[in-house]
Amino acid sequence: MNNLNSLRSLIKKLSVEEMNALARILQSQKDNKIKKESKSLLLVNLLLIEPGLNSSEIQKNIYHSLNYSAFNKLCTRLREKVLDSMLLDSSIENGGYSKRNAIIFSLKKKLIQADILNLKGLREQADSICKKTIIISSEYELYDLIIQSLITREKFVRLRTNKRELDKIYFEIKLTNEKYESFRKCQSDFNSIMNKIATAGNEMSYFDELKKGISSLETEFNLHKSNLTGYFLQLLKTQMFQNENNFVRADESLDVAIKILKKKSVYSDNRMGSVLLSKSENCIKLRNFEDSLQLSEDSNKYFPNNIFNKALVQENKFYANFYLGDFNKSKSLIDNLCNLPKENNIILSINKWNYLSAVLMFIENNYIDCMKSLKQLSEIDKDKEGWNINIRILAIMCKIELNDTDSVDLNVQNLEKFFKRISKSGTAPSRYRIILRILVALLNDDYNFKAVSIKKKKYLTELNLKGGKSSWNIKGPELIPFHIWFDNKVNYSGPLYDTIIANI
Repeated sequence: MNNLNSLRSLIKKLSVEEMNALARILQSQKDNKIKKESKSLLLVNLLLIEPGLNSSEIQKNIYHSLNYSAFNKLCTRLREKVLDSMLLDSSIENGGYSKRNAIIFSLKKKLIQADILNLKGLREQADSICKKTIIISSEYELYDLIIQSLITREKFVRLRTNKRELDKIYFEIKLTNEKYESFRKCQSDFNSIMNKIATAGNEMSYFDELKKGISSLETEFNLHKSNLTGYFLQLLKTQMFQNENNFVRADESLDVAIKILKKKSVYSDNRMGSVLLSKSENCIKLRNFEDSLQLSEDSNKYFPNNIFNKALVQENKFYANFYLGDFNKSKSLIDNLCNLPKENNIILSINKWNYLSAVLMFIENNYIDCMKSLKQLSEIDKDKEGWNINIRILAIMCKIELNDTDSVDLNVQNLEKFFKRISKSGTAPSRYRIILRILVALLNDDYNFKAVSIKKKKYLTELNLKGGKSSWNIKGPELIPFHIWFDNKVNYSGPLYDTIIANI
């Protein structure tokens, strides 16, 4: 029964306080004459204690026989009571909502109360509620609630035939509506750009739109001074500066975003945690690894129930510890990430973490286990950073280290075919094109690293440059910079990990 399934899923989502509120409502409706639980309370208990029961089994427990019509009505009535319990003040205050959302729910209730008071002829009390709602809504930039309150107030003021106050309300409605439309446009533009960034094959495919969006949001912010618009603007600026490898400016934008987040109208735990996490990642790109670790710790407390964001915090700590030279700590972190429950929102990331775990095996000279791990990896969807390419490159490096050169030829050919395939969608970073050329040269020169280092000196130099199109990305899939590995093969300067730490 759809009615039962809907009720079952609704009850599963109730917080402890909402469940207590529902229990109080149902308990008050017990039949005092026969001192038995109401059928609604019995149904709740059955759904909680024995969630596997089907519709027929539940009906027999309640009615001692099948009664589909009565049971359907019971489910409908109970669903309405559940929804009512969610609107109680205690449920809203203790429901685990952000402060902003709790304020929104509470103010919407107040406006309904004002309408009811108005219908009862208690206009002064209704007007008082509207005035308070306008004050609080203004602090949180809840323009739609301000407009609704002003329209309700307009009815009261018109009855009092106060023209001056009426004109003031008309002006406030017009001004607030302009702010509301400005914010809606900015929010829509921001979401559109962020969705493109998430799905884009490369940075250039959205860069012009990103710059236009920044210009548009700056205009609107200067016009209306909305903190929410200012927050969105700083996030877009951060993205632009990072695309330009200007991580100092990106860090400055994130600092401004944190400052804006302290405003009532913008703050939420999730937003604060996300910005601190972004700043932690940016610190890795600035080589400020100690700061990155501290920011990761700071961000973690803002994600008490978000397993995916908490996992991203641990991922940042993995990179920071790795480049700080604490190999054992980074290994422990990545092992923990790989063993996380395979929930829907982290399945893709687990693929990446398993790859990073294989990289650590390579660094430990455990090439056989590294190859085994790489063979178990599935291709990563929507890969714009080069994870799938690096999986293939690392497999080739493994075979070279194992002197299994007979099969490297086939691996390099497959890598060339893969490049041709992904080039059509624009997801082939220039750095990896250069690496492919060097691998082909190695193959042709019978893996004479010294000879290839001379012939391909220009390409190797390009890979080693900082801030270029083919530069190494410190926070990405290439945990072992190819040019450092190559140079270590030519001029052995110690264990690979030590060489990486000394040259980053």
